[in-house]
Amino acid sequence: MSRTLFDRTMHGTRMTMWTERTPDGRLVIAGQDIGRAPSEIFGSDDYEYRYVLTEASESSLRSRLHERLGAGRGAAVEERAETLLERAFLTGMLDDPSDVRSFMDDHGIEYSFSSR
Repeated sequence: MSRTLFDRTMHGTRMTMWTERTPDGRLVIAGQDIGRAPSEIFGSDDYEYRYVLTEASESSLRSRLHERLGAGRGAAVEERAETLLERAFLTGMLDDPSDVRSFMDDHGIEYSFSSR
């Protein structure tokens, strides 16, 4: 089951980001940009990408999001990563899809990346 995190049109480009799971349960953060920006950058108006996290990376992501969203120190990190990512967008902690990659990079969270 996928969960939409971001769906907005800005500067002639529709940007969508969602989460899903691989058949073996790994978290996937996927996105698609359609419109002017990918056309200008890649020569095609459609750009798709995926970040796939291991269980350990997902645990790190949950912990860092939990901390940044203001949960108390020592509180259990029981919320799913999907829920925390959704809250991060809703609260403005993450403003657009590129913030997700920056957040993971800034916190040393490993992922595999693919695009087309």
